[in-house]
Amino acid sequence: MLFVASNRRLATRCTPGLGRRLGQHGNPALIRPATADDLPSLQEIRQAAFAPVFASFRLMLRDDFYELVQQREDEAQRELLDSLLAQQPPWQVHVAELAGTIVGFVALKLNQETQVGEIGLNAVHPSHAGHGI
Repeated sequence: MLFVASNRRLATRCTPGLGRRLGQHGNPALIRPATADDLPSLQEIRQAAFAPVFASFRLMLRDDFYELVQQREDEAQRELLDSLLAQQPPWQVHVAELAGTIVGFVALKLNQETQVGEIGLNAVHPSHAGHGI
């Protein structure tokens, strides 16, 4: 998935402690850069958000075939999130917080030469999905 850098708000780097506010229904979310301390929360959100997706793959593929062709890919997602946070830059990982609790994250990178960005792994905790995060 790509975004064009003319939407600079998505691509700008946030100074820690500053950040952007979004959300709806009176739920202001703070967007800030992720830190290494955030990783356990991000992994929990990733797991909760993708559990239904992985379960549907298992259901469609049946257990034997799933284990053969898809299970390793699903497990590799944990390592992907670790690596995205570790390799900043070029990747930037930002978190969305509500009342001091991390409820979502997004990894993105911007090609400075082409001014085209890429959105990588992203997730919102299922209990906050559909609320403008």
